[in-house]
Amino acid sequence: MSFPRRSEHFIRTLVVGGALGFIAWVVVVPTVSDRNISSAPRAVDRSNLFSIGNKRISYETEHSNGMPPEALTDVYAYAAELARSGVLSSPQFWFSRIDPAMRTIDFEDLHSIINPATKLINPKFQGAPLAFAVALLPKVSDLPPTTPIAWTRGLQPDGTWRKDSPYGGDDGAVVFAAGNVQQCAKTAGPFVKWGTHEPTSNILEALPPGTRIGEYVPPAH
Repeated sequence: MSFPRRSEHFIRTLVVGGALGFIAWVVVVPTVSDRNISSAPRAVDRSNLFSIGNKRISYETEHSNGMPPEALTDVYAYAAELARSGVLSSPQFWFSRIDPAMRTIDFEDLHSIINPATKLINPKFQGAPLAFAVALLPKVSDLPPTTPIAWTRGLQPDGTWRKDSPYGGDDGAVVFAAGNVQQCAKTAGPFVKWGTHEPTSNILEALPPGTRIGEYVPPAH
């Protein structure tokens, strides 16, 4: 049985078109999937940063005098104080699963920030690669709403992130005293310079003078 030439051309077009469509599906679908996989952990991290900032704000509902001095020595003491108060007790809020520094520890082995019996910092949490930095301030409820209080680790004075930050310096996020989170691409800010209405990319200039930063710093190689 033979087909007219026009029918043969039509069938050939369908076959070629189907093959090209399959190739496009093979190429495009993994790309879309990879993009979703890449963005999902960042969304989780942004949610965790939101929780850190807002739980720090709510901490002062029960502690009107703010954090005690011993809780402001570093980011670990800061996290431990929030855990003792019961506002943020899970260590998983402080980590990013896509942080390269997490390869050095067993994420699933970090069950607590503090020992429930002694209230002391869990040795496995102390010194672990926390994904977020905090402003070591005794009180945040009295700050202007534009003041940053926590952010993705590795934020530099020029508004960029270090290469050893959780996302390799590509981006990060900041949570402010108002409780809102800002996702930042490449550079953070601009912030509002402390005591003025001037913009600045330097996060230190956006904090009260003399404020110390608490964050994990990866060891130099």
